[in-house]
Amino acid sequence: MTLTNIDPDADEIDLLLKVQGNGWQDGCIEVWYQPRRGTVKVMTYTPGRRGWVQQGADLPVTFQNGDVLGAKARADGSVEVYKNGALVGSRDARSWAFTGRGGKVGLWTINGTGVLLDDFAGGNLV
Repeated sequence: MTLTNIDPDADEIDLLLKVQGNGWQDGCIEVWYQPRRGTVKVMTYTPGRRGWVQQGADLPVTFQNGDVLGAKARADGSVEVYKNGALVGSRDARSWAFTGRGGKVGLWTINGTGVLLDDFAGGNLV
């Protein structure tokens, strides 16, 4: 997705991958950009007692207005994060309960009233 306007006060600007069921609460992978910290986290959510789990360390990356945040969740459990088409890093999410499944894509922001996003899309990988 293109980060057309980044609100520096946003707590989260997120891509959701492999969303199970009708929403994140059914299970998902979250690629979470934190503008103030200049980091991306890869988080997984499993319903029940596991809840949210961070997969690996934060990835240091700063986006500017007009940059593209991208991500791929592969069937082998790896989650790749991209800036403008260039790989920033990968995290191992094999421990997540839904790793081998497909799902839906989505996005969300928290406290990002000035965030403007464009060119959001998803697809299938073989």
